[in-house]
Amino acid sequence: RASVTIQKERASVTIQTAYRGYLERKGINP
Repeated sequence: RASVTIQKERASVTIQTAYRGYLERKGINP
């Protein structure tokens, strides 16, 4: 069970990082 939670957290961090890189490529810096 714990490993599933860790996987979900890691996935959300990966998505956030990818989205941030996507915004930076579009020239939008939060």
